[in-house]
Amino acid sequence: MTTTKAALSLLATAATLTFTATSQAAVIFSTYNNIDGGTSSPLNSNSGKAVGFTMPAPLQPAETGSYELNSVSLRLSGTAPSSSVVVKLFSNDGTNSPGTDLGALTSTTFTLTSTVGTYTFTPSATLTLTAGTTYWIAVQTTELENTGASLNWHTSSTLPPSYSSVGVTPAGQIFGPGSNPSSWTQTSGVRNSLTIDATPLPIPEPAAPILTGAGLVSMAMLRRRSR
Repeated sequence: MTTTKAALSLLATAATLTFTATSQAAVIFSTYNNIDGGTSSPLNSNSGKAVGFTMPAPLQPAETGSYELNSVSLRLSGTAPSSSVVVKLFSNDGTNSPGTDLGALTSTTFTLTSTVGTYTFTPSATLTLTAGTTYWIAVQTTELENTGASLNWHTSSTLPPSYSSVGVTPAGQIFGPGSNPSSWTQTSGVRNSLTIDATPLPIPEPAAPILTGAGLVSMAMLRRRSR
């Protein structure tokens, strides 16, 4: 009985060592340099803008299998109600522009003012970022231009010297008319303030050989005991 318990304990320990994530949520990409003063992009129901980023391959730190997107923070000002601000994650269509809508990000109710502020949006469902893949954060508002409501997406007057400590790189900026980011085709040199927070997820595959080895050990121990 003692041998059986020891074998089971060994299996449990191996699984724990393999699957316990020691990594924590962190900023993996940011174009914000704590300075507002660059060109701002006015958005409305007739136009929107997207900022792209590319995940490195392989992902960093080592043993990272993917990232789970936690939040996206934007530097905004204006008068549009928070309920009208639309923020979504898109895949890349292969020609360096937004492709498939992967999911929406929402926020708690906020009130925009003429003073620039940081507003954070979180995924409505789990959004996963994978190695070597380009994504787009698209921003727009459902408020009609003729209502007088405004939404301005701001830019740092001096961009940060580094956008990421884990190898995420900028993929460009694109804008256009209409509510469908997949139809936007106009490129922009204005890199709007965007901060992405995500959690690295470990690669699960190494669990298989560890657990297999532990299983063989436990079987050998049980066989020796039965003799």
